[in-house]
Amino acid sequence: MPAKSTFIDEVRESGRTIVASVSGGKDSTAMVLYLKEQEIERTNPVHYVWANTVWEAPELYDYIETTLKPLCGENFHEVRNPKYPNGMVDLVKHKGAFASRLMRFCTENLKTTPIKNFIKSLELPPDQLCINAVGIRAAESKARSQMMEYEPGSILAKNLVEYTWRPLIHYTVQDVVDLHSKAGVKPCSLYLQETGVKRIGCFPCVLSSKAEIKKIATEYPEIIDRIESLEKEVSEIAEIKRPDRPNKSPPTFFQAKTGGKGECWPIRKVAAWSQTSNHGSGRGYQFDLFAAAPEEAGCMMFGLCEHDVGGQNG
Repeated sequence: MPAKSTFIDEVRESGRTIVASVSGGKDSTAMVLYLKEQEIERTNPVHYVWANTVWEAPELYDYIETTLKPLCGENFHEVRNPKYPNGMVDLVKHKGAFASRLMRFCTENLKTTPIKNFIKSLELPPDQLCINAVGIRAAESKARSQMMEYEPGSILAKNLVEYTWRPLIHYTVQDVVDLHSKAGVKPCSLYLQETGVKRIGCFPCVLSSKAEIKKIATEYPEIIDRIESLEKEVSEIAEIKRPDRPNKSPPTFFQAKTGGKGECWPIRKVAAWSQTSNHGSGRGYQFDLFAAAPEEAGCMMFGLCEHDVGGQNG
């Protein structure tokens, strides 16, 4: 196990309020376990904040209720954007469009804004702005390997956060596992299934891999049904919002890119594609559905979800 955080003594001495962003993923839960192990709450007010998108896996909601909430205790806070009480569904209906890899309005509206609102509600004095703790590890990606453990400011909430703290920045996956084992806390069951996931976050996310879509199509057909219904609703709303663009492809949850020409695939076609091998070759689908997403994108940039950034599964 790595030595304690290089900056934990500085954090303690500051006495500043800590707002820890949690997702229910293994790394953010390990961060909670680390803070508890170090008894940071003896010296600093700590708030564990989870942004509920109302678009998560059933197993994650169960994990939040049975494990994460009891672990965090009375300092656990579930936050939502009051403008979108039903989360993702309300948001895409309001927009008349779905988020995409190039237009990730879901992160800002469903995660960063609710957390900013929570920090504002603390009404901290200007000379005692909070520390935002996130469960990011350097080993996760090249971009994260260049991040510092403790640095001024925050891209999450400018003018609201004094420092960003990544106490697990030097941890390996095994270190994270060891923290769970030592505390007797199991990770979310999504990791432990035979077809386990590599990410914890929206279910599905617009950046989902082919393997993740296949898992959902095979094991959660009701989610495909829900998306199909939502695509129809959003399409109708888009026609009303943008009557001057009648020939534009209807909005779909996922987007395809074919030979430089954009094409939207409805969820049923995406689900069928996910069952093919070699990116669908030989089944009538001759191209990869998604262009590669940036290494750090959307929620991943803020440590608000966990995602396999090593590439897509084919």
